[in-house]
Amino acid sequence: MTKKNKELSLDELRAQSEKSKTSLSFEKKMIGGYDQKQVTEYINKLTADLNNAEETFNSRLEDYTSMITMLKQERDQYGEMYNICKSSKIEMLNQIDELKKENDTLNQLITELSVDSKTKQSGHNQELLETTEKIAEDHEALKYEQESIELKKQLDQLKQMVKNLNEELANYAQDHLKDSHSEDDFIKNNSDDRNVIKSQYEDILKERGALLIENKRLLEENEKTKIDQINLTRENERLQALHQKYNLKIQELTSEYESNLTKFVENHQKIITQFSENMPISFNQIIVDETNRPENE
Repeated sequence: MTKKNKELSLDELRAQSEKSKTSLSFEKKMIGGYDQKQVTEYINKLTADLNNAEETFNSRLEDYTSMITMLKQERDQYGEMYNICKSSKIEMLNQIDELKKENDTLNQLITELSVDSKTKQSGHNQELLETTEKIAEDHEALKYEQESIELKKQLDQLKQMVKNLNEELANYAQDHLKDSHSEDDFIKNNSDDRNVIKSQYEDILKERGALLIENKRLLEENEKTKIDQINLTRENERLQALHQKYNLKIQELTSEYESNLTKFVENHQKIITQFSENMPISFNQIIVDETNRPENE
């Protein structure tokens, strides 16, 4: 349609040009042809009109050239923006892929830690059960220790009684026994009994010391087990928090990418629409200007 209008306008211009060539502002004389002065003035007028038309054409040509240059600059600018957005899209997609890989790694690590935690928890429960049993045994040992203390007291009392008995027997032997050999045998037997009692007492003390050492060791193992359980719980909480953090980061990057992509598409479509609307208007304006030029141009 635009091309047809352009052709019609050019035909009209040609018709106007031919018409202007055939219409003269002076008449031919009967004798001697045209008046030289009138012809010269007419030629000068045509030359001036032609110069004015050329200047107008050059001015409009410069305007259209400037407009085309500006449109090319805008086109290059939008192309550069498109390339930047494309590069940003690729970079964001790479970041999303990396974050997804890290998220998968964290999920796998959390799964492994959960399995290990359950296994260790089961092991810890078994250890706690064993520790509880050992503590019960320790209580029994403590009870035995208290009984040993009571036994020691009774033993001390018995030793005192033996001592008193020895003194009484010694006095009795001194008063009634005349045979020195019998007295020596009596003293020897009494010394053997004291050695047996002393040996039993030392065994009781050694057993008590061993029970105290074992009780201390069990308490230390129980405390270490509690600390390991606390550390494992904290590590699990830290990994879960890190997992949530990466999920939020992935969601933010995805939302930002979708938002930027939507804005870019809208702006690009708007620019294309504006460019498409402006180009026909510009060409139509050129055609209208050429059509509306005065006939004397």
